[in-house]
Amino acid sequence: MGQSCLASGFDMSFSIPKDLYQSRPSARREPALVEALDTLLTLQYPLPDIRAEQAIPVLDVCCSHLRNTDVANRFRRLIILLFSKQKLVLGDKHLATLSKCLDGLLTLLSEGDGDDVETLRALSTILYENGVLLSALHGSVLTRLRPIAMPSDQPLPQRQLAISCLGNMCARTGPKFQSLHDEVYKVVMDCLKNPPMLDMQGQKVIASALGCLNIVLSESKSLMMSSPDTVLPLLQKYMFGQPSSRTLRQSSGMLSLEQFQNRLVSDSDSDASFTRRRVPGGNAGWRVLMNCLTCLQLIAKQSPKATYPHWGRFIPGTISIGDGILIRIVSSHELPVIRSSGYQALGAMVEGSKGYLSVAADSSGKRSAFTTLSQKLADQIEEMHRGLLLAIKAETDVGVMKDALLCCSILVDNCTYDRLAVDHRCELFLCALDLARHSDPTIQLSALSLITHILYSGIGLPDTIPTVDPTKVKKPPTARPPSSSSMAESALMRGSSVLSEVPIGRPLSALDFALDISSDNSKDEKVRIASIDVMTALAPMDGRIIRSSWDKIDTAIGLIWKAHPNLCGSICRFLVQCAPIFSSESVDGRWFEHVLDAYIQNAVSDHSAALRSLACEWLSQLNEAVFATLPQLQRTAIVLTMSALADEDPTVRASACHTVGVYVLLSVFREDALFMHDIGPHVIPLVSDANLTVRARASWALANLCDAYAALRVGSSLSEVNVDDNILRSIFKAGLQASKDNDKCRANGVRALGNAVAVCSPALLEKECEGMVAQIVLSLIKNMETGSVKTRWNACHATQLMFTNPAFPLGTASWTTKLFTSLIDGLTKSKNYKVRINACSALQSTPSTSEAFRDANSQGSTNSNLQRAIEAIIAAAIAEREGETGAAVAEFGEYKYKEQFVTQVF
Repeated sequence: MGQSCLASGFDMSFSIPKDLYQSRPSARREPALVEALDTLLTLQYPLPDIRAEQAIPVLDVCCSHLRNTDVANRFRRLIILLFSKQKLVLGDKHLATLSKCLDGLLTLLSEGDGDDVETLRALSTILYENGVLLSALHGSVLTRLRPIAMPSDQPLPQRQLAISCLGNMCARTGPKFQSLHDEVYKVVMDCLKNPPMLDMQGQKVIASALGCLNIVLSESKSLMMSSPDTVLPLLQKYMFGQPSSRTLRQSSGMLSLEQFQNRLVSDSDSDASFTRRRVPGGNAGWRVLMNCLTCLQLIAKQSPKATYPHWGRFIPGTISIGDGILIRIVSSHELPVIRSSGYQALGAMVEGSKGYLSVAADSSGKRSAFTTLSQKLADQIEEMHRGLLLAIKAETDVGVMKDALLCCSILVDNCTYDRLAVDHRCELFLCALDLARHSDPTIQLSALSLITHILYSGIGLPDTIPTVDPTKVKKPPTARPPSSSSMAESALMRGSSVLSEVPIGRPLSALDFALDISSDNSKDEKVRIASIDVMTALAPMDGRIIRSSWDKIDTAIGLIWKAHPNLCGSICRFLVQCAPIFSSESVDGRWFEHVLDAYIQNAVSDHSAALRSLACEWLSQLNEAVFATLPQLQRTAIVLTMSALADEDPTVRASACHTVGVYVLLSVFREDALFMHDIGPHVIPLVSDANLTVRARASWALANLCDAYAALRVGSSLSEVNVDDNILRSIFKAGLQASKDNDKCRANGVRALGNAVAVCSPALLEKECEGMVAQIVLSLIKNMETGSVKTRWNACHATQLMFTNPAFPLGTASWTTKLFTSLIDGLTKSKNYKVRINACSALQSTPSTSEAFRDANSQGSTNSNLQRAIEAIIAAAIAEREGETGAAVAEFGEYKYKEQFVTQVF
């Protein structure tokens, strides 16, 4: 049928004659329908801009004629084209048509029209990501597909496709369909525990089962939490059974990762959910391995601690290198995409494991038959470092190298090296430095990022950097057949490594190296930013070389600052790290004046909020010694910081609040009466800011301001501390608001309240005794009893601060007994020693008069509060002496404060 037969009402070529779907179904029209479908099947999909409204009539009319074999055959092929190639999306308003299609396919499958494979393919494509829409038909699909998918005498192609259907039905369903996930999980686990013969078709079944498992675990949090102990041994089983170092790439005729990804095609249109790729040569075993790695990565990301007991399955703690399956995969598998997945899986396992790996320690002397966990972890760390170094030096693909270097960065971030026999960071550092000279910007960027991570880990650096001579990289003859006897040899046999493409350069310092890259205008902008980040990480490690090389550094970054605005943020971060270098020992006043004039004043008014924020961070690095050397700098710093407090961007306001919080603690600012008077009204409104970060920083600055007021009172009478009552009332309101805010603000809020009350005048205390002071006390009581540990011990400390004011109405106010009860409970019932220490300190700071302990609500004079306080302290002292804790069972991490508490109570 030609184009002239198509309905003229459609602009697109995807349509059929109107009379086929505007009239009742008739067998007489079936030949015309078959002819129209043939025309649709010959179109080149995907077509531009097919609307669902165009496809609905076609699908509806097909569903009405499925008893015709010719229509059914074409309908299945059309479904695959529309939902797999065309990516047709049907919504709620098309549910009726979608349900008809699914019912029709299930009917064809039940009747067994002789083409079950094609029916299952079509069924899988229509189920993909439509599981929520088709929730009413979940039971029918499970009933029909479960017998096909389960281990049975069913043909393996049908089993593979039935499993794919179940997985696709679960895609994007979410936690509301837990019962569906449980049923599909049982089917998949039966398939994996009772596999068919692992020939080519059997491996396809296992690959589909693993792909389905990935979907189910990603959709179900409960299964993710409960399944690792069952799933991980199966992953190990199937990963070890797949080709890795035994199938090695020859140096010619193979695809790069980019080329490989561009040539990926669908192994079957049914596998839309978890793979659209076919490895060269159709090796189903590689698909099994790929899905194993994806599943391992998923579990490691979602339930990292659940993988710790199973690390030995994938990274054995052995001395001989090459036994770990993950290391073998990344070092020697011939497919770039699988090596890349291996790095991603290994990185996911190590990510966030710093606490677990901190146990690692190499035991000295002869090893016993029993290997401790600390030794096993040390061996695993050794295995990972040496294996990754070997793999990186042999890697031939630029895309995979990026994943390899990222994996190394994750490993460096999570390892503790001080108790290991060998510190491999220096080898990684030198390897990354050589790769940073590579011509490809992707490799340069990843290598510089690894260098930054290594520097932040605290490694000691050599004075100069040697270079790798590429002529020393071993490359066996291409005519030599692959060998699996040595992993190193196997890896190198993949061809010319990325590292061998690095040019030879002159030895130079790490700083010179980073400066050379950052100053090279031919380099990619991201690479230049990464090189400045290296300098930023280097600055705290070697201040001496920064000082001695400043003129050279200033010349380079000055040119960059003027010509490349996008690099100014990285330069500003570098200057922040340099400030402590030039303010320690002997202050270099000229440096601060120059940096302020050349960089910071421009940054404060820059259009970039990130740059303005970093300028405030640099201002916060100015200390007492700097202001003593450069008194004129004080006024400039105040003006710049005050202007930033009113900035429209919350990031800048937060940084400015942090700077204020630093300045109010410096004596040079505390002695500035005008500054101390003016700063409060600028900070107090920000405690109510809409942004949480700003509120947290503002409450911290407010608490520090109140600390400064309290510090001024030391050595002076209360009358000499001139804090305006109106400012104190504003502080009371802001502190009360912060004490009821997020946990990030509450500890600061109670600290501000305690210090503010400590410097409050007797007249204001008397006036607000049952007003704002009562609200403050009740807020402190609440924060002693609830919230984070930091908030609770700060509330106890704030109470102690209030007690230092002689005019504090303790004993005369109605809230006296409540306050003592909370302090006594903190002393006797808290599980945290810092809370108990501060509660005890508050009780000990109570005025030494019986009136302070009087219960204002009782008739006559009574000292019940005093008696209870004394009894609580004595009981705590006896319990600690006898090694008992009573109700207060301290957490393990708190026992470091026990001695301080014991000293205090005795």
